[in-house]
Amino acid sequence: MRPVRRGAAVPVPGKEPLKSGGGVQDVTAAILFHGGKVLIARRASGGVLARRWEFPGGKVEPGETPEACLRREMQEEFRIDVQVGAFVGESVFRYDHATIRLLAYRATWTGGTLRPVVHEACRWVRREELDHFEFSAADRPFVALLKQHPDWWEGAASEPCAGEPSISPVKRTARLDNK
Repeated sequence: MRPVRRGAAVPVPGKEPLKSGGGVQDVTAAILFHGGKVLIARRASGGVLARRWEFPGGKVEPGETPEACLRREMQEEFRIDVQVGAFVGESVFRYDHATIRLLAYRATWTGGTLRPVVHEACRWVRREELDHFEFSAADRPFVALLKQHPDWWEGAASEPCAGEPSISPVKRTARLDNK
């Protein structure tokens, strides 16, 4: 296993993540773009990393692939269906409560109405707005990576979070990787 590095993102588009072990918890994150914006979510008050912003996702369960985890978590936490695309990279961070390996994937929203279930809020933000949010430490390398790739930000019509006017999800399977 590679040594734990604080907040080191390793961008490897189209590659598989390395195997984890040694007490490292794998966690997934969706890099979900629409209308030139990316979806971010704020963790609820009172919990671990309270009120920090993150790219949505969750813990990989035993026997589950990261891709299956991301589909499950987006359904459980936002009530939407996603198609998981290219692997973007990983960020390993040692928090006081745990060491996590955050695995980020491109994702396409394919169904459902976006409603945060466990998060305090969600927002669609432009690339130049990312620095205005306090992200969790494991997510920060992906903020930096996203700012380096303006071509990733081109896309279809924006979709709202709960409380905004409702429109349908994008029904497409276009590639979201940088190819």
